[in-house]
Amino acid sequence: MQSRLRKIFRRLEFLLAGGHGALLKMFYFILKYIIAFSSTIIPTVRRALLDPLVEVRQSAAKTFENLHSSIGTQALDEILPYLLNVMQKDAIPNGDQNNKEDEQEREETERDFALDALQRIMQLKSRVVLPYLVPHLIQPPVDIKALASLTLVAGDALARHLSRIIQAVITHIADEKDPQAKQQHLFYAEQLLAA
Repeated sequence: MQSRLRKIFRRLEFLLAGGHGALLKMFYFILKYIIAFSSTIIPTVRRALLDPLVEVRQSAAKTFENLHSSIGTQALDEILPYLLNVMQKDAIPNGDQNNKEDEQEREETERDFALDALQRIMQLKSRVVLPYLVPHLIQPPVDIKALASLTLVAGDALARHLSRIIQAVITHIADEKDPQAKQQHLFYAEQLLAA
């Protein structure tokens, strides 16, 4: 990442020295500020992607797209694992029953917001994001619901990963012992295949 940025800065400085216009200068300084403030921008985008308001999550997804265009894989590395961790949280097993139910409901809502945020990001950057997400989502236990939801917005980028996804889903369903869970997995697998 650092060497890539150095190359970009050297190229921009070369172009600036050659008198290639005000727009180029503006781009150079904007890029410099984005990189300087990325440690502030990234946590803000993370929080916004989990916001209860759909409009905020949509704006945060667009901000992610712009951030990725500016700083590259750092945006992927610092935002996507955060969303995946929120989606894969387990409910806290201790505490009194009312607090446990409230905490579980809050975490389920956060999981839904994280999945929605990933869908919104996928609509904008599926070719970049899908190769990053698939290896995480097909690890046991396979999150078939998330895979089904994300395949709805993945578009053509899905074709390259489809065989690995289907293999992981089939294995997960075959290994499931609980009949109710298996039925739910089959429902989401049908959605996935329909996409």
